[in-house]
Amino acid sequence: KSVKAREKKIGEQGEADFLEICQDLVQQLITINEQRLKHHIFHLSSAWYTVGHRLISRYQKLKQEQRLLDFTDLEWNTYQLLNHSDNALWIQYKLDQRIDHLLIDEFQDTNPTQWRLILPLLEEFANVEDKSRSVFIVGDEKQSIYGFRRADPRLLKQAGEWLQENLQAKTFPMDKSRRSSPAIMQLLNSLFQIPYFEKRLPGFHEHATYLDNMPGEITLLPLIEKIDPSEQAIYFRNPLAQALPRQDQPYFREGQQIASHITQLIQQQKLIRTDNGQRPITYADIMLLIRSRTHVAEYERAFREARLPYLSNNKGTLFECQEIQDLLALMEVLYTPQNNLALATVLRSPIFQCNNEDLIMLASGEKHATSFQTGQQFVEKNTCSHRLAQAINHLTRWKTLSGHLPIHDLLDLIFHEINIFQQYLKNIPDHYKRRVQANLNQFLSLALEIESGRYPSIGRFIGKIRYMMQNDESPDEASDNSSNEQHHGVVRILTIHASKGLEAPVIFMADTADVKKDANNSYHALIQWPEHEEKPTEFILCPKKNEQTEGIKTLLQNETNKREIEDANLLYVALTRARQALYISGCQSSSKINKPSWYQLIKDHWPALHATLPQNKKTVSEKH
Repeated sequence: KSVKAREKKIGEQGEADFLEICQDLVQQLITINEQRLKHHIFHLSSAWYTVGHRLISRYQKLKQEQRLLDFTDLEWNTYQLLNHSDNALWIQYKLDQRIDHLLIDEFQDTNPTQWRLILPLLEEFANVEDKSRSVFIVGDEKQSIYGFRRADPRLLKQAGEWLQENLQAKTFPMDKSRRSSPAIMQLLNSLFQIPYFEKRLPGFHEHATYLDNMPGEITLLPLIEKIDPSEQAIYFRNPLAQALPRQDQPYFREGQQIASHITQLIQQQKLIRTDNGQRPITYADIMLLIRSRTHVAEYERAFREARLPYLSNNKGTLFECQEIQDLLALMEVLYTPQNNLALATVLRSPIFQCNNEDLIMLASGEKHATSFQTGQQFVEKNTCSHRLAQAINHLTRWKTLSGHLPIHDLLDLIFHEINIFQQYLKNIPDHYKRRVQANLNQFLSLALEIESGRYPSIGRFIGKIRYMMQNDESPDEASDNSSNEQHHGVVRILTIHASKGLEAPVIFMADTADVKKDANNSYHALIQWPEHEEKPTEFILCPKKNEQTEGIKTLLQNETNKREIEDANLLYVALTRARQALYISGCQSSSKINKPSWYQLIKDHWPALHATLPQNKKTVSEKH
């Protein structure tokens, strides 16, 4: 009504002029707001540069004082030496005199600094007409998965064009595999030509294989569904007869499913094709690939319970090992004897090997007494089992000593007094013995490292351990060097990144149903470095969402596009590790991100896969 009234008052032309003025005002306000945001981002980034410069300067000074160089230092110093030092031309000349053939592998993982480091050497090659010299570059954009290290796969194309223009180089595309069976190759061809991947891998070409007669097997395992917590509730139970239900652990259940299939493969003596014929499968023929180490402890626990030998990347996992959890519980009991849960953990561990009847006896004590106090009473009355009496006596004595001995000395005494090594070694499978013994020794060494093991304070030691756990500062789990060197008789558990360049006859891909959250968070570095530029054209601090300009949003979208391409590359790398058999597994995702998971993409494409694979060279199945 108001619009009609205004139009009647000022006329049709007046209304049109009025709307045009309003549109101009809105556009001016948008422009002013954009300028205001740019001004804010300028000051924000300036402050960031100032703090960052001071931080980096301090960090560099600390390294110089300790005469240390990290990888970034080596990279940057070499770049400066070849490009900006007083002797740059002389150094280039001397290197040129000593290099006749330059071979660079995995070029898709090159970052801009490395490209600018290599370029002066290539320019020297181009300036000398010597046909006996050569440059050979190998790379595959589809295998670029190191964006977090600033790898830029566009540089592969840039380098190829430079070599063609300046050294008359030739390009030899390779789309034929010497590793994988026809079934694996056809899965790649079918999957990466669907619309979802056509946008992310536009340069994908159909693959073939030299192993035309190798049998292949692709299996889609059932999706592990998460249990609704409300379905687990038990409202009325006898606490002595019925335990509280465990919180749902879907990744552990997924690990159990994978372990079950591995056990079947071993028991059925599945045949593996080799260069010399066929042989039964061994654990060493199997590799479990995971996207990240977030849930690796659950998979490892499932393997341990299934008594499957495995070798895993042990970085930052010492405190997750069961034997170390037992020792931490022991420290808790000595520090706070009223901690009944810690006491139960220690008593049931290989340290004391008490049974459920012993725990029930402790729980039946006086109302206001702790389980430890109840145990002491039973010992005095001689009314408990010998093993429980021994355990309580040891704990009572160690608790007294803990107020006088440094932590390392206390642990050393405990280790020798009850021969902890022997207690564990006689209760675990042979393939875990080396690792467990090494972990126990490492924990003992850690007690000496923490404040030099000088202080008789369990509380301080436990506090330090808790701090390390909360801040992801757990030391690495000890490695079994014999297994590490040869991988004999063990299933290897690796992240997809760590598996790069490796292969196995049988690959299990786990956690493929999870959808990673987009990492476009506030306050992180936004960098735009075109492949043909010597330095970045944009280097700013990303502000909060409501402070982002259109330019910032464009840079963020570019980041998202790069991550989606790299995610597709990661799937490609995982699939191409398989030589003969591929098993795809996943856990139901709780993510609300509107993006299909790998598992969903493969499952949706499953009917087409049956139709495209040659029947005499494959087995494709979906487990139910």
